[in-house]
Amino acid sequence: MRAGIYLYLLVFGFVSRRCRHSGMFVSAWQDDEEGLIAEQLEEEPGTFLRLAEDGNLDILKCMLEEKPELLLHSDADGYTALHRAAYNNHLEVVSYLLDSGANAEARTKQGWTPLHSAANWGNYEIIGRLISHGADVNARSEGSVTPLHLAISSQCEDAEHIFHSVRYLLQAPGNCCSS
Repeated sequence: MRAGIYLYLLVFGFVSRRCRHSGMFVSAWQDDEEGLIAEQLEEEPGTFLRLAEDGNLDILKCMLEEKPELLLHSDADGYTALHRAAYNNHLEVVSYLLDSGANAEARTKQGWTPLHSAANWGNYEIIGRLISHGADVNARSEGSVTPLHLAISSQCEDAEHIFHSVRYLLQAPGNCCSS
């Protein structure tokens, strides 16, 4: 496991201080802060987004502990770590990010929330987690697209996932379509 973490960090150029989880170092430079350069520091938000997208919870925790402001970062299209974890169905990462204060209503440039991202791919467990954290099931993106619209026309090929996604959204408190 540790070898994989080190390799991931080296491949993506992340350099950090001592990680307080599991007593491991996440730096090949043994806490040598002199080696940090501006470009590497600027890349940390991109690495954080990739970690969320890939489901690498352990390293993501280390980074967030070191730099809590990473929760506020988004890519050029406005996707946050929560959006990326939601569309790639990483429930543990989504749960951790929400519990750490990630904004469940963050919007992309197209107006998508993390709930839109999860619904588009039929990630019903993520949908349930986001709803339990108060995500707005009636949120409308550009073109007035709701998470329910995306769940119905989902990119997911698993009919059971689509069914559960639609059901969770229809039964959610505050849904404009529920009775």
